[in-house]
Formats: sequence, structure tokens, C-alpha cells
Amino acid sequence: MDMMLTYFLLASLAFVSIEGACEFPAELRGYDWYTTSNGKVTIPSDGSTIVNFESAIQSATFTLTCSEYDNDTDRYISTVQFKLFSAVDNFKAFFCMKFTKITSMKYIMTYDTDCCGFVFMTHDV
Repeated sequence: MDMMLTYFLLASLAFVSIEGACEFPAELRGYDWYTTSNGKVTIPSDGSTIVNFESAIQSATFTLTCSEYDNDTDRYISTVQFKLFSAVDNFKAFFCMKFTKITSMKYIMTYDTDCCGFVFMTHDV
């Protein structure tokens, strides 16, 4: 856990805060996407969240909130709050993500962390 937090803190130094709300790419919004690792997720039309994100750690779905976007590297930092086991306090997890277009209906969603590789994301029209 400490290593993950250290990695995030070091990685976050490279990000520049952008004024205004963070939004996921417009071409991903308003669709259900089928992922190889996190089930069927939806990016609503406002683009500020990813909903129904399945966790590999807990048997639950979460809503990821777009927190920051780095225009230079085309990466997004998303956050999610959750309870770990039966803890009273909420924990916050951070995901550094990048979306690479393969076709109009297929993207690779890459997590820039030590624990995950990549996730294919696709949707039906």
C-alpha cells in the first residue's frame, strides 16, 4: 500500500492542473463499454465519470471520477472512494489512465501502475 501511494505521489508531480472540470474523451461518452478486466462500464454523456467499474479487489462496482487531465501526455487521473473491509473511513484510490483508439468501437485503456497492464474496452452500436 505504501509503495502504491508513493508511486502515485511521484507520478502526480508530472501532472499539471487544468482549470475547469476534467472530462473523459468525447468519443467515449454515452456508451456502454465492455472491458476485459472491469466488466461493462458506462461513460455518461457528461464525461465526468466511469460508472459500474468492477473491482478486482472487492466484489463491488464503483464510480470513477475524472479528477485531472494532463494534456502533454494525454493521461487522466481518476479517483474512487470505497470502504476497505468494514472500515468506517472511506479510502481513495487513484487510477492513472490513457485511452488509445484502435477503431471507432475499440479502445485500449491503459493503467499506468505497477499492478495492472492494459484493458481492452469496446462497445456495441
